[in-house]
Amino acid sequence: MRRPVLISGYGSIGRRHANILSGIIDRKNITILTKQKLSNFRTIRTIKALNEVNPYYIVICNPTSDHINKIRFIERNCKNKLVLVEKPLFAKPYNFSVKKNKYFVGYNLRFNPIINFLKKK
Repeated sequence: MRRPVLISGYGSIGRRHANILSGIIDRKNITILTKQKLSNFRTIRTIKALNEVNPYYIVICNPTSDHINKIRFIERNCKNKLVLVEKPLFAKPYNFSVKKNKYFVGYNLRFNPIINFLKKK
């Protein structure tokens, strides 16, 4: 599969996404947006370089306070992208609508007390 992927952020969650994706697609199709120097993945240092990558799939793993900036940039500059945002989506409420791309929020319910209660019942 030759669909480029961009992972924004290379903390523990970004590394996890990169490792999982590298088992599915060729590493040369994975680009990481980070200021870290990596030898095992192609990197870009700024979100403005996103257009050079032209990813099909974007994973946002930055600190929550930066999610809105990344999403706004993607909405202004990209079309028809699939975007996975790690939870929580935002640190505070924003008046914001998305029109050009599809967004999904990763949310692990494994520790949710209501889900655990329902499993027990």
